[in-house]
Parts: sequence; structure tokens; C-alpha cells
Amino acid sequence: MALFKLPSGISIRTFAAPPSTFNIDQANDSDRAAYGFPRLPAADASLQVLRESKARRYRLVEATFRPRNVRRRDLPKLKLDHTAETTPNWSGGITVPPAGDHLRWIEGNWPMPSAALPPNAQENVQYCASAWVGMDGDDGSQDVLQAGCDADITLSGDATQHQYCPWWEWYPLDSQWITNMPVSPGDVLDCLINLQAGSNSAASIFLGNKTTNVGLTFAAEAPAGSTFAGNCAEWIIEAFGTLGPLANYNRVVFADCNAGSASGQTVTAGSGTTINMVDASGNVVSTGTIPNPTEVQVSYV
Repeated sequence: MALFKLPSGISIRTFAAPPSTFNIDQANDSDRAAYGFPRLPAADASLQVLRESKARRYRLVEATFRPRNVRRRDLPKLKLDHTAETTPNWSGGITVPPAGDHLRWIEGNWPMPSAALPPNAQENVQYCASAWVGMDGDDGSQDVLQAGCDADITLSGDATQHQYCPWWEWYPLDSQWITNMPVSPGDVLDCLINLQAGSNSAASIFLGNKTTNVGLTFAAEAPAGSTFAGNCAEWIIEAFGTLGPLANYNRVVFADCNAGSASGQTVTAGSGTTINMVDASGNVVSTGTIPNPTEVQVSYV
């Protein structure tokens, strides 16, 4: 277990890889906490089931990071009214908690796309499609708590260079690469993010690669003054301007698109709406659809 603080003031706690004999169903409370899966309050029973399924499913490793050194320029700042949103950088699905409630966890899994060059691609320009799940960032909130993976492609002469980098972020604070989880196109990533009991500034993040069976979990606590709204949850493909224009990602399907509220209710993407991405001329370049309550499909146009 390691504890360190980022320049922004965020504290991160990582957890050592458990021994091969670790069995979460038989582990005592001390061991469960030491490996990042503490027993949760009774009100979080559904969340505990999800977290324990990750502990059983994956070969766990201790997370390592390095600064991502990129920041989004802005958030959508739209007001949800259950009609499709339009933004210059997000595409996918978004949902909200029941009236008077707020969200505290989100899950989702998706196959990483094989990034391709868009039409009229320029040489030595990096093109990016960033796939992630997260909470907040729309409908008036000023923060985003999220984790995902970038799919980048660059044309250099007659060759293309690819890069797949998982990351996490608590905007507007630091963004971090996750350096010890290799990802390849086609790998299925699995993410669960939750606020810790009784807090709106401390969270646990789990990210797993179902294809390689490697998973990791870590905890983050934002500094005083940074708070979590819990007013929306998203499953998104993002054009991250500081990483380059949108890559041709073809299509990404997010599954198990569920989020949980403070009152113990589960809401799905199907109770929300879609987001379409447009370019500077207002042309739709990426669309979101919700074919069933727990699935979000995002397609390159």
C-alpha cells in the first residue's frame, strides 16, 4: 500500500497485489481493506456485490501512474431535458439520478476500438478517440470523476503509429496515465467508480482489462474545496482537443451502463439521453444511441 499527494493536492492510495491465496469471501476485514476492497455499509449492498465481483474476476496489480499533462478546455455546460445533446467534444449517453437524489457510483465496460485516420488526415498530427465512463461534467456540475483509455493514431510518412493509454482524472484537478495496464485494440475494459461512504471528495476507482485478466484499484481524495456533485453519469467517446482531433474509431458499444444513487436506487443509461458530437461547422461527426436500457452505442460518422 502506498500513499502520495499530487501537486494539485489530490491524495492517492494504491494497494499491493494480493497473494494468490487471497479469497475475498473468506478474508477478514483487515485483509480486505489492505487490498482495496473494504467491507461497505449495508446501504451499499449492490455496490459491494459489484466490487467483490472484480476482486474475484481479475489478477490484481498495484496501480502505477505518471502525469498525463493534458487538460480539457471546458465542460459541456448543458441542461438536460431528455432530448439529444450536441457538444463539440463528447458523444455517447448520459443519465441523471431521481429527483432529490444524487449519484455515487457508475459502471461500464467496452471494447477498445482500433483507431484509424480520419479523411484528409495530416502528417504528424495525432488523432485521438478517448473512451471513458464517469460522473458529473454536465447539467451544471463543475467537476468530472472519470477513467478510461485513449486510442491515438499518427500518420508519419507512409506509416501509422498507434498508442493506447489508460488514464483517470478528477477534473479540474490532475489527470494521470495508468502505466502498468497495457491495452491493445479489441481489449475489453471494465470500470467501476464510486464515492466512498459518507464523503463527496473521496472515491475508489477500479479499472480492469477483461481480455488480459489484469485489474487494479486505487483510492483518491480531492483537496478541500473540491467537491463532487453526483448530478449525472456518462459513457463517452471524447475528442480530446489537447491530444488531437477525433480519430476514426468506427463504433464502440458500452455495456452494463448502470449508476447508483445515494438512496440505493440503480439508474441506467436508458433513463437518460444521448449526446452527439459536432465539428466547428456544426456537422455531426459522432453519434450516441441507446438501443436498450444498459447499452450505449457510439458511432463515428
